[in-house]
Amino acid sequence: MAQMASQESSSKAPAANGPGLLGSVLAGRYRVHELVGSGAAGAVYRAEHIYLRRECAIKILNQDVAHLEQVRARFEREALAASRIAHPNVATAMDYGFLEDGLPYLVLEFIQGQTLADRLEAGALSEMDALHIARQLASALAAAHAGGVIHRDLKSENVMLTSHTGQADLVKVLDFGIAKVDLHGYVGDAEVLTRVNTIMGTPSYMAPEQVFGDPVDGTADLYALGVLLYEMLLGTPPFCSADMNSILRRKLTQEAPPLPAPISMGVQVLVARLLRRSPAERPQSAQAVVLHIARLQGAVLAESGQAASATTPPALVRVARPVLVRARRVGHAFQAGLAGLNDWISRRECHARNSVKYLFRRLQATFALLRNGLKLDHK
Repeated sequence: MAQMASQESSSKAPAANGPGLLGSVLAGRYRVHELVGSGAAGAVYRAEHIYLRRECAIKILNQDVAHLEQVRARFEREALAASRIAHPNVATAMDYGFLEDGLPYLVLEFIQGQTLADRLEAGALSEMDALHIARQLASALAAAHAGGVIHRDLKSENVMLTSHTGQADLVKVLDFGIAKVDLHGYVGDAEVLTRVNTIMGTPSYMAPEQVFGDPVDGTADLYALGVLLYEMLLGTPPFCSADMNSILRRKLTQEAPPLPAPISMGVQVLVARLLRRSPAERPQSAQAVVLHIARLQGAVLAESGQAASATTPPALVRVARPVLVRARRVGHAFQAGLAGLNDWISRRECHARNSVKYLFRRLQATFALLRNGLKLDHK
């Protein structure tokens, strides 16, 4: 459905998760329309910037936890991390500030869709769909890492799937609340969020070094990407158990189980590399993973095309071939006609009468090509 947050308030705000905020205007510019979701830490509202007429989401901390140092630091960390990443696959941070009662809020783009976790409740995805999503995730991680941000909690619940300008399954990465943000050599969360031997992340998606509480780099996010790709292809993560200690113990002592044979060998190899226990044995760059997935997508398409041609009955091929030939001719005819029209449009220096004659001749030529292209080839 949606996720995100906003800045200072011009009205005296009720409790962050209370119904009294609905209809009110925060920071003199955000009108609150709907409560999207709430939890122990805070609430998320759908709102609108009243001057820009832009829909947004506002996340506000609850009063009960806003005084806790670690909770507040995590909230500020999310705002800082999201603001440092400008990428189409990362939820954009638009504003951050404090209400009149001192509660912090964060404004992010409003995203309509479903989480990857919700999508996977219906079962595993096709190989092409999984690679399509994984490539966008890797691209988002590449942008984050370039900005000095390590997500550290990439999981299916933090991945939104939406659509935009006809593109299905557009990925949006959310929740940088426990991100590691390097500010020109100073790691800003070292004091509060990542004390020594503190486990940061979600067990099923955590890299082994996170289990130990060791310092992490971008390869920890790539491990989580491997878990997500595995989960998309099989419907469950590689280490799955109701017992958290069992998951952590297996991560530390075992390599992830391999993907089954029906999945293409190239994808199996990539996932196995992403899920290596040693960070040094994983891919060292998210951008390299983007390029690798692009090659895999091409290979999967080629294999599916070869499989389709190998299983197509010869009689169907004989019938389809002349149809495809005529369709190609029609396409060339349209291309020629369009080229002529474009040429005519560019001839603005021509006299109007001559231009009309020129257009008429081009149309005649186009229709002649179409007529010839649609004739059956009896040879």
